[in-house]
This record gives sequence, structure tokens and C-alpha cells, in this order.
Amino acid sequence: MNDYLCFWKDGEATPAGAALIAWHAELKDATGLRAALRRVEHPDDCAFIPGFHALRLKLGVGTGRVATSLAVAVALAAHVRQHRSGGRLPQRLRGGRDDRPLLSDIRLRRLLAEEDPAEILRLLRRALAMLDGPLDVAEMAQWALRLTSPVTHDRAAREFAYAYYGALSPDERKVAADTDTDTDTAA
Repeated sequence: MNDYLCFWKDGEATPAGAALIAWHAELKDATGLRAALRRVEHPDDCAFIPGFHALRLKLGVGTGRVATSLAVAVALAAHVRQHRSGGRLPQRLRGGRDDRPLLSDIRLRRLLAEEDPAEILRLLRRALAMLDGPLDVAEMAQWALRLTSPVTHDRAAREFAYAYYGALSPDERKVAADTDTDTDTAA
């Protein structure tokens, strides 16, 4: 069984990501499975959903930490209505109407500071609900895997924040750059 799983790398879906995308496409017809996954509140709830195990076994994932991360990714995927390649999740959460982010700085900090998979599931589900339109299921799942893994959490949180703030408007970048300069010289 796999101790490692990767859905998205270098801007595109991996073979595991392609399997997840195909599985996600099948959710349209499997309304009962989709509904069960949308009700998942804790990654352990997926242990009682046969459709989760079908994907888990297809990907060669055991029952340990990777299975917990996969459960979070699969539960979140059930909330994505349509897959579309491209479009990075952190930037989409940053971009909002009227120059206001969809995901506030406070909610971003709360999400990225969290290490409990059940709480990450709750916070990411809430963030996904703010998005309008299709989403890259493989990329979203990769963020879920990395944020719920104790091995990759800190680096993933840092990269998510950099990607989120990389989506700043030119005026916001100038203010952020001025703030950074002010703090650097204050030391």
C-alpha cells in the first residue's frame, strides 16, 4: 500500500489525480454517494462509505495517515460541482468582488494554522462554498493532502499563503511592499 499520494504536480494532474478526476465525474450519477460524502464531518466517517474505499483501493492507499488525508480530499471533492483544469485555489480564494477577498485574512490564518484533519476539512469546505464555478479537483485534493499531513503541513501552509498573497492587486502589492520595507528597517 502507498505511504505517499500525489494528485497534482507542476500545474497538472498526476495519474492519481486523473483517477480522482474520473472518480469525481462518476459522482454526478452516484447521487447517494455524493450526498453521503457531503455529509462527512470527520475523515473517519469515510470508513463507512463504500465509494470511498473503491477509490482508496484503486489508488493503493492503506488505512493510515494517507487514508485520513485522502478522506478529507474526497469529502471536499463531493462539494465541487464541476472539474476544470487550471485556476489555482489560493488565488481564487483571494480574488473577490470589489477588491475584497472571498476568504478573509483571519479565515486564511485559521485554516493554515490548523493541524487537525477534521477541522481542516470543515474550514476548507467553508472556503470552497465561497467559490463560484468549476474547480481543479486534483489541485484542490493536493492542497488537502498536504495541509492534513504532519510531514508537509508547515511547508504547504507557507506555500498556500504565498500563492494567496501572490494574487494581490498591483495597489495591494505596493502597500505590502511598503509595509515590508518599513518592518525591515525598524529592526
